[in-house]
Amino acid sequence: MGYGNTWVEIDLDQLEKNLRAIRKQAAPAKVNCVIKANAYGHGSVVVGKHLEPFTDYFSVANFNEVKELRKHGIKKPILCLGYIDREEYAAFPEYQPEVTIYNKRQAEILSKTMEEASYVCPIHIKVDTGMSRLGFQPGEQSVQDILAISAMPGLRIAGIFTHFACADAEDLSFTEKQYQRYRDFADTLKEAGVAYGLRHVANSAGILEGRFKEDMVRAGIVLYGINPNPRPTEVDAQTAMRFCAKVASIRTIEKGAGVSYGQTWTADKQTKIATVTIGYADGYFRSFSSKAEMIIHGKPAKILGRVCMDQTMVDITGRDDVKIGDTVILYDKDYEQTNMYHMAELADTITYELFCAVSRRVCRVYKRGGEVVETVNYLEG
Repeated sequence: MGYGNTWVEIDLDQLEKNLRAIRKQAAPAKVNCVIKANAYGHGSVVVGKHLEPFTDYFSVANFNEVKELRKHGIKKPILCLGYIDREEYAAFPEYQPEVTIYNKRQAEILSKTMEEASYVCPIHIKVDTGMSRLGFQPGEQSVQDILAISAMPGLRIAGIFTHFACADAEDLSFTEKQYQRYRDFADTLKEAGVAYGLRHVANSAGILEGRFKEDMVRAGIVLYGINPNPRPTEVDAQTAMRFCAKVASIRTIEKGAGVSYGQTWTADKQTKIATVTIGYADGYFRSFSSKAEMIIHGKPAKILGRVCMDQTMVDITGRDDVKIGDTVILYDKDYEQTNMYHMAELADTITYELFCAVSRRVCRVYKRGGEVVETVNYLEG
């Protein structure tokens, strides 16, 4: 079966190994697999189905992601980490999200809707300990608000959490400060009579530090094989994604000929070039222009000129092994030139963005034991 011009190969065995390593590190805490943003580009439905037997929870960013997972048979609890419009509340009994609550008014509206539906919605209280994004700010007013929420009909507090802003930094002093704020506030709530269920604070960077377990951890980028910390870790997680394209054309240009938009690269000698079926519309960054290398038959080929929307040219001067239709490797842990850390550095970004940028028109090809077990082509519906 063909995969089109571009595809990513996802090693499901590697994802499972990563999760097992995370579970070992986090024990005895529960593990919540974060599969928002299409499982960081890996494909949330297939990844969710594969990891469901090995995880306790899932997390996503919005209600559409909850609905997608439920429609495809995911049964485990799904925590929605972000805002949900009140117009969606009526669908909660059907899709059963666990909802992040970060102000009293939000809880009041949700409570009224759930009471009318004769449904009890699990909620998680978000505490803002320094991210300044969402959450109750620790203090007496928030204690009173959360105490009131705990008594509202149609709601059940299933957890209380915060999010670290700098757990991936060299200096963990701010993370320690956030953690202490969270613990102090959670203890104050408990003393006030609030039963809040699971306590969870550790994101991927926090998990790797091993000091912030509480009752549950939230595994995001580490699940996909990335260590976000500047320190080594005992968690042996490896990337599971290989990004591939094809050679579409081969030609020789003469000295003085320019390549791609803007003619930013000009040949200083006769040069053999291959046009590759990859561009920024596929999620391959334009900032790789004239910097990154691709791998063809195990050998590097440097990008010449600007990455286009759908195609990119590379240097294959002196090579006779490259043919039209050959596979070209763009991201792969097995080559220094294409591993995700190196590519993120070239693009002046983070590995998260590289994963999430892989677009819908890129086919997802899933493997177990080295064999293809499933493919997803979003353009075929």
